[in-house]
Amino acid sequence: MTAILEQMSLLPKDDRAPYVSRTVKILLARRLFIQFCQYIYPGFLSPPHVIRIAKHLDEINQGVATRGMYALPPRHSKSLLCSELFPAFWLGCHPEGQIIHASYAAALSNEFSMRVRAIIRDNHRYKELFPHVTISPIRQRLDDWKLANGGGFKSIGVTGGITGHGCDLLIIDDPHKEGDEQSPAAMQRVFDWYNAAARTRLSPGAGVIFPMTRWHPRDLAGRLQDIAKHDKLADQWDVFVFPALALADDPLGRVVGEALWSAQYSQRDLHAIRAISARYFEALFQQNPEVTDEPMFTFDSFSRKFERDKVFDRSFWSVDLAITEDTRSDYTVIGRWSYNGSHVLKLHSVKRFRKQWPVVKRILKKILEDYGEPMYFPPDVIELIAVQALRDENPTLRHLIKEVSMPGDKVAKAQPLSDFCENGIVMIPLGQEFDHVVREHCGFPDELDHDDCVDMSSVATHALGFRNRFSLTVARIGDRNVNN
Repeated sequence: MTAILEQMSLLPKDDRAPYVSRTVKILLARRLFIQFCQYIYPGFLSPPHVIRIAKHLDEINQGVATRGMYALPPRHSKSLLCSELFPAFWLGCHPEGQIIHASYAAALSNEFSMRVRAIIRDNHRYKELFPHVTISPIRQRLDDWKLANGGGFKSIGVTGGITGHGCDLLIIDDPHKEGDEQSPAAMQRVFDWYNAAARTRLSPGAGVIFPMTRWHPRDLAGRLQDIAKHDKLADQWDVFVFPALALADDPLGRVVGEALWSAQYSQRDLHAIRAISARYFEALFQQNPEVTDEPMFTFDSFSRKFERDKVFDRSFWSVDLAITEDTRSDYTVIGRWSYNGSHVLKLHSVKRFRKQWPVVKRILKKILEDYGEPMYFPPDVIELIAVQALRDENPTLRHLIKEVSMPGDKVAKAQPLSDFCENGIVMIPLGQEFDHVVREHCGFPDELDHDDCVDMSSVATHALGFRNRFSLTVARIGDRNVNN
């Protein structure tokens, strides 16, 4: 600053204005987070929700506030703001401070670590603002690096070990991954990690910021808010909820139904995403996760009247194996499906029987030879052994024999099919053998002795990537500007 003033004093008065303007910008960028963002990233977009969060992050930086939750839809700058730019700004203001950053996966947290380090090390505008802040040459690990000033940044995956590390700022960016909402055990692990590990690492007066999208009423954000509500001695959170489509009493003063960031997601975009899965949209975009007692499937979930023999362009088989004839055992179920470009899914035939493995293997081989269509298996032990045996004995058919990734328990695996049934795009023909398939789905998961048909149809939806269709649509529409 002194050098700038000395240079200005040598200039005629009329030539000092650009220097005054630049000096003011530098002073503001060192003190106000939104000014910092706009200074180091010219062209940084600042819609109203970003400005509101930035103001609260200023309070965190100044120690006026210590706990902040920011519930935002995907692709609305929450991670850029809270996990990339704010840590760099905070370390510029507190170069002796320690940050711990956590996400649902260590690789994701490490990526933010790399970006923060790159800003401090390589961004010339950052160096103008905080010339005294430099990376220590002694410790530069991707997941644990230090400043020459004494501060540092530690990145971990949620539930990862952080013994021996304290922090003055804790950032938890999306602690839950897709599928956790279907697993109480997974959500409990995240809560236990926060309670027993992360929370105990805080220095006196440390700040905690929590940018996230909601998945379930009992996710980490929900449980912490519930604890705060019922115990005034617990951490009290400043909670900022910005639904994609405005509700009554919107915190930004929007009219009901107005898009949060129309340049990023128009109302039309948002309604198109909602049409794919209302359940995911309410949780991830409206920040309104709900637990419902409604059945996953009803008799009206499936379209029943269509030409059974009219196959779409792509057809394939899905398999759920059992390899015994015991009358109390599960069934082997094999279904032939087809689908079109709009992901309308048709079931054309179903085989359900109890046979020993040699007979099952002959049936599978004949289907592969007769139809020449891909056949998908879940990644369970029996199926993986069967897949290897089929490939070894039929090398000319091995390219048709495929495993499909299916994370979660049976309910989680069946959820994508349930979501798409809501939109009337899953078709099962009329006929006695197909009536059993429908009845089994309608009794799932609580009223069945066997759920093999549900497992078979779950394989089909995962083979098509139906579980990822919602996320891919979000990414495609959201990939528009530098604030992603």
